[in-house]
Amino acid sequence: MFINKLIFQIIPEPGQRQIALERGDVDHLPYFALATSSIDPLAKNKDVEIVDSVRPALGEIIAIVNLRHPILGNKAVRKAIAFAIDRDVIVKLALSGRGRVATGPIRTDNKPFYTADVPKYPRDMAQANKLLDEAGFPRQSNGTRFSIKLTYEGAGEGGALQAAGEIMREELRAVGINLQLQPPMRRGGWIRFRN
Repeated sequence: MFINKLIFQIIPEPGQRQIALERGDVDHLPYFALATSSIDPLAKNKDVEIVDSVRPALGEIIAIVNLRHPILGNKAVRKAIAFAIDRDVIVKLALSGRGRVATGPIRTDNKPFYTADVPKYPRDMAQANKLLDEAGFPRQSNGTRFSIKLTYEGAGEGGALQAAGEIMREELRAVGINLQLQPPMRRGGWIRFRN
């Protein structure tokens, strides 16, 4: 079978993407193009095929940290953030339970390369607060320690990545970190290639 024509449509609104798929106006939507809560309703449509897998390729939610940032360059701060974020909640709420908490960038089913022998950071608010205090970031009179920004990919995405950012914002607020969510960007806006 040969393809004579391929059209890429830009549909910024997630609800409109779902409608376009249901009506047959588009033939394919990639992972994270819709909120995971849309999967079950779409699965009831006999004209739509859902290819659903646990943690598909390029289906990870990864936080990339700027180590040159004056606050995030501190290893204790990064560890505190890791202890403050409940990854199980992100899988449950942002991914509607469709996924697994990772221990690193290698999938658990990639046996030759995967190891579980890595540091793990279960949610531990006491440890997060202790690390932040020891790193020299005590709570201010308004209850916050500092502000950082999170920019996530997927302009107008409104799905799993945005939901994950909102969950992280609330969890970090509990330890005094003000996480500011930046308007989403397309991949080309935040990835740079260096020589």
